[in-house]
Amino acid sequence: MPRYCSAYNCKNSSKNVKLKTNKVTFHRFPKRDPTRLKEWVRQTRWKDWVPSAQSLLCSEHFEERYMNRTRQTVHLRDNAIPTIFAFPKNLQKKPAITRKRVTLFPEVPVSAGSTPQKKSIPRFLTNRRWHPSHFHDHYCVPKSIEWAVEEMPERIPPATLEKQRQLYIPKPAIQIKDRWEWLTMDVKGPFPETKGRHKFALTVMDYYSKWLDAYPMETNDSKEIAKVISDLISRFGYPVGILSCLTRKHILEINSAFGELKNVTSQLVFSHPMGVSLDELSKSLIYQLVSDLVATHPDCWDVNLAASVFRFCCTEHPTTRQTPLSLLRCGGTRPVATSPRKLPENAMKGRSFVIVDALPPQREIRVECKECRRWSVVSQDSELKKYEEMKLGGEDYTYICLNCRVAMNCKVSLEILMI
Repeated sequence: MPRYCSAYNCKNSSKNVKLKTNKVTFHRFPKRDPTRLKEWVRQTRWKDWVPSAQSLLCSEHFEERYMNRTRQTVHLRDNAIPTIFAFPKNLQKKPAITRKRVTLFPEVPVSAGSTPQKKSIPRFLTNRRWHPSHFHDHYCVPKSIEWAVEEMPERIPPATLEKQRQLYIPKPAIQIKDRWEWLTMDVKGPFPETKGRHKFALTVMDYYSKWLDAYPMETNDSKEIAKVISDLISRFGYPVGILSCLTRKHILEINSAFGELKNVTSQLVFSHPMGVSLDELSKSLIYQLVSDLVATHPDCWDVNLAASVFRFCCTEHPTTRQTPLSLLRCGGTRPVATSPRKLPENAMKGRSFVIVDALPPQREIRVECKECRRWSVVSQDSELKKYEEMKLGGEDYTYICLNCRVAMNCKVSLEILMI
């Protein structure tokens, strides 16, 4: 079927071009680029005309700078726009183009009795000294951004942002600053099938304490994942939410299956792009742990998975400089939350996450004073060291509280003065 050029008064076609020269090529309208397609149609100046899939323009209507002749076949560059046409004299002057006003949001009609609100004057206009950077700071920086290092030092330490390679955070940020608040979930596999018919491994990690749990699974079915999450919650309680990079359809099925098991309607697993990338270091450590285990024990990696995970939780994490077990259990075992926890306002839409640095667990003991027989809590490193040494040696630990020490010191000083 012959191809014809769609330009005004252009006689080029696939028939006569071959007889005349081989330098003329034909190119389709950019249907996948609406902005450039609109410009192509405007340049052709056909009234009420919409190009079809077979509509073409020959290369004679494009400037040479738009042609890419480096390949075997001639191609147009991504910014190519036709500009060379043979219009009659009455069409040489381009018609005026009227532009319509476009609003992103519907305007709220103002009633006759109400007074219109005055727009706030930008800060840089009220300053005595003005610099062009003020204009950039006010208009070019997105309004959903806060410079955390300068404006939010009390809420999020700069060192925390540096570890996560961030200089600023969006305003609606969710801070992860306590254990078992937000978890990350990922499904790894398929791996070599074991004797127990396991091919996949489900990993769940607490962002704050870096505590890791891993479960071998036969399939990556949503119902099997929901059973694993139900078992995890029965031991540790409900978190605020679980972030995952699984497909939205898969996560919807997991929440539905979990709701049937626990008889709850609230959503627990959320699809979020930061689910795995929020903690790249832990992600790589977990991947290395599972891959090494599968490579070492291809037939029984599911049996050795629990021991490897517990070794991970009892090893100092390079980010927190603490063991995940100590951070998860610091201050004693917390009560298990038997019902879903409250989500932040507006749920997850448009929110990002920032992990606040985990504080080391405080070491303390409860002892009885040998003088006044009162119980008190001791957390001084020197006293703790003395307590551990005496317990290891089988000796009784003796302690005198601060009130008794002051009284004894006063008595001794009076005796010295009297002498």
